[in-house]
Amino acid sequence: MSALLAMQGCGRGSVRHASDALVRFESPWSGGGVSGRLYVTPRVRLFTNISSRSLRTRLPLVLEYTISGFSRFWPGPLPDVELEVVVYDSLESWRGAVHDRFGVEPGEGLERGAATARGVSLLHDIGEDATLILAAHEVWHAYAQRVLVHPLPVALDEAIACAAEGMRWEGAAPTLSYTSNPARAAHLRRLIDERRLGTLAMHMEHGPVELSGDAALLDDYYARAWCLGIMLLDSDQVAVERGLKRLIADARVGQRTVEATGSGREMLEQLGSRYFERHPEDMEDLWQRTARRLAGG
Repeated sequence: MSALLAMQGCGRGSVRHASDALVRFESPWSGGGVSGRLYVTPRVRLFTNISSRSLRTRLPLVLEYTISGFSRFWPGPLPDVELEVVVYDSLESWRGAVHDRFGVEPGEGLERGAATARGVSLLHDIGEDATLILAAHEVWHAYAQRVLVHPLPVALDEAIACAAEGMRWEGAAPTLSYTSNPARAAHLRRLIDERRLGTLAMHMEHGPVELSGDAALLDDYYARAWCLGIMLLDSDQVAVERGLKRLIADARVGQRTVEATGSGREMLEQLGSRYFERHPEDMEDLWQRTARRLAGG
């Protein structure tokens, strides 16, 4: 299946002045049964038929600034990419696109969702702020799929994606801020208050695909994933930060970072010894301390 939507009637388009925005090119777009606009930025081709002018204006900024923020943990210069992001105006259009382009059926119980494969992200409008957060999450997956020869372990891939959701707005521009994620923080606090946080080893044994039919379990998973992302990217642990860069560098050249295992404990042992200079117990302790810090206690 082609990685690109069939495009018809794009027309000649119009080139914006460079000082106007990050958008270098804009034109009408029609494909997959919907009509909307194409926005081209330095690293993203954004197709959307959403009606909100504000969201259409902010999406290109969030996508570009999020990718630029990866330089904070990337080993060396960021590789150049051209990613495709499609944002639909409805859940129904999104479901149809996921089926047509990726050959899968989204879980029936989901009222919001996103899917990324082969560097293409499909999502839908779930409200302005939530859609921007979702776009930031998915653009990490798209970027990683395009530039990493071997994928990261799922738990780490999702952790980075959840950390990438955090942003603050300073005037008209977003700034990557891993801990600025009130919804994830509130959910993590509930998990702790209800004694349902669990261990890092248990978290690393599962992935979102296994939970895709249960929205509540997915919310639990992503709150834990966000905690892991902060632990990796914002814990002031030099060895952890250095280890993540080495891990990404290995994945970039196609080296397997962990051996296949269904045990979270075994994965922690491998990651700790190969990259993070930590025993599993130390990783667990850092996870618990990070969770308490993010929950505010």
